[in-house]
Amino acid sequence: MKVSSPCDVGHFAILQTHTANNGPTANGAKHGFWFPFKKVAAGEFVVVYTKRGKMSEKDHNGVKSHFFYWGLDISIWADQKVSAVLLYAPEWTVFDNAAPELTP
Repeated sequence: MKVSSPCDVGHFAILQTHTANNGPTANGAKHGFWFPFKKVAAGEFVVVYTKRGKMSEKDHNGVKSHFFYWGLDISIWADQKVSAVLLYAPEWTVFDNAAPELTP
């Protein structure tokens, strides 16, 4: 993914979803990856591998690429009905088994 404006990738998550009836609607999420906090600049690249590995970065002709690893043992992208959804979530809440309270 190419970074369009400076940000912290820790505000983003990727979900593996299934496309409903070959349309643009996501239908459930099976796997998720929340990026660790790391600042990236406009024009840089963020690369996510589903395999195991160590977070790193590499400069190529003055453009930095940041490599992240999901840590899975299997490929999750083989099915054509599987899609990736990128979520921007700078605010979030963790709750236990109690009923959550939703506030805008």
